[in-house]
Amino acid sequence: MERRSAAASAAHAPGGLIDWYVAAAVPRKERFALANLHNQGFATFFPLLHRVRSPKGAASVSPLFPGYIFVGLNPHRIRWQSINGTFGIRYVVGPRGALPSAVPPAVMDELFQRFPQGAHYVPECRLRPGDPVNVTTGAFAGIPATFEDMLSQDRIRVLLSWLNTQVAVVMPKTCIDTAA
Repeated sequence: MERRSAAASAAHAPGGLIDWYVAAAVPRKERFALANLHNQGFATFFPLLHRVRSPKGAASVSPLFPGYIFVGLNPHRIRWQSINGTFGIRYVVGPRGALPSAVPPAVMDELFQRFPQGAHYVPECRLRPGDPVNVTTGAFAGIPATFEDMLSQDRIRVLLSWLNTQVAVVMPKTCIDTAA
């Protein structure tokens, strides 16, 4: 996978600055598409989430945006349409028949900051799916909940027992405490 340093250095490629665009990949063929884009000389960024699942410590790696790859280019200097013909790529995201839609620079800066090596490691979570937790702050404080999944370093998904049903809610992990 392309590392941030290579992706960032490509931002000042000869011939002018590049912008970042999103290319839709063939489902589960992102790595194949990345290799083909690299062979054509395109800068790419494909952020990955590395998770350590407890209690056995099994690790998993998954794309942050499954089915999508960021491609860096200057569409006024490069024939960007060739991306649409790249094996493993379905299309470049944007209006049909016009220049593709660039990702705002602030968004890419945030992604580069959060995924400096093209990957983000989600720490091991001591909670297991199904463990009871207490929501201590926020709009759902005091409502019984069940831990479902650790989504990132600071976000979790819980099932709230509310109005005789369970509702999945994503919240900061600081909003919960383990049930006693």
